Amino acid sequence: MRISWVFMFAGLLTGCGSVHGPVTKYYKLEIPPAPTPAGPSAPVPLRVEPFRANNLVRQDRIVYRPSPVEVGFYEYHRWAVPPNDTVTKALADQLTSRHVFQSVEISDGAEKPDYVLRGSIEQLQEVDYKGAVKVQVSISAELEDPVRREKIWSSTASSECLVAKSDVQAVVAAMGQASQQSIARLVTDVAKFVQLNRLTAASSAATPRP
Repeated sequence: MRISWVFMFAGLLTGCGSVHGPVTKYYKLEIPPAPTPAGPSAPVPLRVEPFRANNLVRQDRIVYRPSPVEVGFYEYHRWAVPPNDTVTKALADQLTSRHVFQSVEISDGAEKPDYVLRGSIEQLQEVDYKGAVKVQVSISAELEDPVRREKIWSSTASSECLVAKSDVQAVVAAMGQASQQSIARLVTDVAKFVQLNRLTAASSAATPRP
């Protein structure tokens, strides 16, 4: 009897050792290219600084909102690539394909007197109240004059998309669609500003930075 209990206990230990915890899954924000018509470009280069993100988006856990006053985080569903990096590249690609500027370069610092576009992800979240599950994306951007070193244009674009299925993969896909819509609006707004204001190349004799 004692031996049989020993074997049973050993079997239980072996079984417990084979149990695995939840598997963490990683996602990348996929932003599909938007069909943007090409227009006349300004004869000036643009430097796009890497976009920032608010405190909720900056961490790697995907955010959901079960109520207007509550914030939740998926513990086992995380970002493989920071969403602000993906948004920065997608916006720069759309500006390039639309020929808004003479050239577009992503850089976090330069001594060249280029026009500078910078921005931030204000919202990137799943929303579980108000009926159907959806996502909200809000992105802000501003354009800086290289000579006057002041903001000459700014805008914020917000978008919502319904989630097709009740899983995180569908949530991330909807976030990509909403991000595309917000980015397309920002690109359209800055393109209109550039065309109306006829931006000129910055003078190489601009006052050097202290």
